[in-house]
Parts: sequence; structure tokens; C-alpha cells
Amino acid sequence: MPEASLVENISDFNKAQIFRHLIFYNIISPLQFVLDYEKMERLLSSKLTYFYKRVFPAVWIITFGAFTLFLWIYNYEGVSSFKWFILVCLLGGSIFLRWFSEKLKVVSLQGEQLVVSDYRSEETIPLRQIEEVTETRIWNPKLIKLRLNRPGRWGEEIVFIAPIRFQFIFLNHPLVKELRYMIQTTQRGS
Repeated sequence: MPEASLVENISDFNKAQIFRHLIFYNIISPLQFVLDYEKMERLLSSKLTYFYKRVFPAVWIITFGAFTLFLWIYNYEGVSSFKWFILVCLLGGSIFLRWFSEKLKVVSLQGEQLVVSDYRSEETIPLRQIEEVTETRIWNPKLIKLRLNRPGRWGEEIVFIAPIRFQFIFLNHPLVKELRYMIQTTQRGS
């Protein structure tokens, strides 16, 4: 339908409003609205994923590396043991940030499937293939982990950053509740 192609680059909320107007003025049928709405892609992961995956690790490693290099080049008195400690922190922090950033994925919902991407490639995972949805409690930003029945392109676990919300530490993120409900509904239906 030409109406659906006009609204591909608009937010989900605005798309729903546009489709309501199209239905109200009898331009499209309610059935067509439901079919088109199911095809829309909804971003589940945080918009800050790119920052945490690419920008933050690079800035941290470069900044901490420059500080470490500065300590090693200029030989100040009394910092010989400190510069070894800083070097170990640089190496450990760099390894951790590399590992952490590689695990982060961008996750979108499209109908009854998740579209998972690492900015280089993407994979489509049916909701019924998800075994468990968990989240971190104290980690900030909150991470949501999806455990799969069968390993996919990135293994048995998909990790993404939940959209930022201010809430108590021990409360479930609303997205976790929504995903659990959708998965239960999908598994009951199949």
C-alpha cells in the first residue's frame, strides 16, 4: 500500500496516529491497519546502545591509555608501583570493555520476531525460541538477557541495554514484563 510506505521513517506512536486517521477517513480498512501495524519495527533496546558499544570503550581506553603512557614516560619519584597498578587496570579494563561491548546487541520487535543486530549483521529470532528473560538488578544501565532454546549467531544469550527509566533497583523493568508476556502468549499459541 502506498500509505504504509509514506510512514516508514516515522516513530511508532506517530505511525499509529496516522493509521487511525487513515482508518477514520476510510482510506484503509481496520484489517489493513492491523496487518501493517504488525509489520512495523519497534526498537526495544536503548538508543544509547551505540554509545555504550562503540564510543564509551574507545574514549575510556584512549584516555586511560594516555594517562598510563604519561606516567611511564615521565618518571616521577614514588610512582613506580603505582604505574604498574595503572597498567594492570588499563589492560583489565580494556579487556572487560571489549568483552562487554561485544555482547551488547540492538534488539527490535517486528511482529512475533526479534531482529537482533550488532551494527554489522543481523539475525531474526522468533519469540517462541526465547526460553527465559532476565535483567540485571544493580547494574546501571539495566541489561536485559534473553536465553535462547537453540544457539543463534551470537550464542545462547542475547544481551541488550534496556531503555533508561528511573525506578527502584529491585523492580522489574516494564520491558521485561512485556517480553515475558509476549513470549508466554506466543508459546501458548503454537
